[in-house]
Amino acid sequence: MQNLANGQLKETMTVELPDISDNPVHRREVAYLEAFARTLSGIAPWLNSEGGSDWEVNLREEYRQWAIRATEHAVNPESSDYMVWEGRQPLVDASFFALGLIRNPWLWENLDLETQKQVVNVLIKTRQTVPVYSNWILFSGMIEAFFAKYDLPYDPVRIEYGVRTFMENWYCR
Repeated sequence: MQNLANGQLKETMTVELPDISDNPVHRREVAYLEAFARTLSGIAPWLNSEGGSDWEVNLREEYRQWAIRATEHAVNPESSDYMVWEGRQPLVDASFFALGLIRNPWLWENLDLETQKQVVNVLIKTRQTVPVYSNWILFSGMIEAFFAKYDLPYDPVRIEYGVRTFMENWYCR
C-alpha cells in the first residue's frame, strides 16, 4: 500500500511467476492490480472501523491515507502505477477492488471527485469482458453491486444472473 501510495509499486514490487504460466507477459502486468485489490478488500473493514488503542487509530489513519493515494495512482491513466483493467484476470481483481470499496464506504467518501470518476471509468471497462460460466459471473455482479451501492447506473441483470445461478445451480443445501 505504501509503495502504491507513493507511486512506486511497479518500480519496487517483485513479480514472480511459475515456470509454466498461461500468458506470462499478461500475468506480470496484472499482478499489481491483483496485489492491490486483494489487499484493499482484506483490510477494508478495518479501514472503515473506528476506535481502538492510540497505536491502532494512528496506524489505521496511516493506512487510510495510503489507500486514498494508492487508489488515485491505480485508476489514473497518467500515473506510472496505473493498473491494467481490461481482460480476463483484471475482471477478477477489479471485483476485489469493488468489494473493498463496498466494505469501506469511508474510502469512497474520502476520494476526491476526479478519483471517484476514474474509479467508475476503470470499473466500466470491465464490462467488456464476458465472464465464463463459472464463479466468474459473480465477479461481474460484484462490480455492478459497487455501482448499485453508490447510486451509480448499474446493470441489475449481471447481479441477478450471478446470484440466481449460484443459488439454483451451485449452492448445496
